[in-house]
Amino acid sequence: MNRCFGIIGGDRRQGALAELLEADGHTVYSYGLPGRQTGSLDQAAAAPVVVLPLPLCRGEGVLNCQEAPLPTAELFRHFHPGQRLLAGKVEAEQRREAEKWGLQLEDY
Repeated sequence: MNRCFGIIGGDRRQGALAELLEADGHTVYSYGLPGRQTGSLDQAAAAPVVVLPLPLCRGEGVLNCQEAPLPTAELFRHFHPGQRLLAGKVEAEQRREAEKWGLQLEDY
């Protein structure tokens, strides 16, 4: 069964995950991964399952994304309630920001 994933930000770990998902036949849109751009932010953010970095932020409210630093408050505007949003080391402030948009971040 082909599923669609969005991978936004991160490092080589997220890049390796994208390659593994594609090798299993899934569609992957990635944004902000070093050396790998397979879609726009809007495409990656529209996927039913979105994988965000570990840790989620690398500064005060800024997504851990080497290619395109982005405030999480701006990022969350691209998501919609009901999406599966996976992230790591989510701080309380980002959890509150997400909840304002009706989003739930799963922290792994």
